[in-house]
Amino acid sequence: MERQDKIMQIRSHIADMGMVIEKELPEQEVFIVSASELGLKNLVIDLEDEQILFKLSLGTLKDTFEDIDGKPVSRQDIEREFFKLNNPFYEGGMKTGQFTLDELDENVLVFAEQEFLNSMDLESFKNVVTGFSEVLVEKIDFIQYATESKGV
Repeated sequence: MERQDKIMQIRSHIADMGMVIEKELPEQEVFIVSASELGLKNLVIDLEDEQILFKLSLGTLKDTFEDIDGKPVSRQDIEREFFKLNNPFYEGGMKTGQFTLDELDENVLVFAEQEFLNSMDLESFKNVVTGFSEVLVEKIDFIQYATESKGV
């Protein structure tokens, strides 16, 4: 399949899922999409060579934290807790992404998944996107505790 056909296929998957393209960067082959019914806002879909990267910014990590008893908790401890959550997420036996720090700003927590572009049929696309939504629902309290949320 030609590169333009792959881009059109991803655009079709976005439409088939009822997602809204908020912004498209054609030169970088990047879509920024939202799916309000799934609770996803500004999901980045980036086509890179033979890979497709899904990335959702969750917010900037807070500088200070307290535990339930009001005792200070270090940022490193919070980061470790997120990375423990990566142990890994599986939905129906399939990995559904991981928490990580943004490569451009290590203060920003993201949830990301990378897949092969050639194998990204509609069903695989739906699995990734709904997996993101399910992880957000499952971990929203911890995300809100640890970040200055961007509306997640």
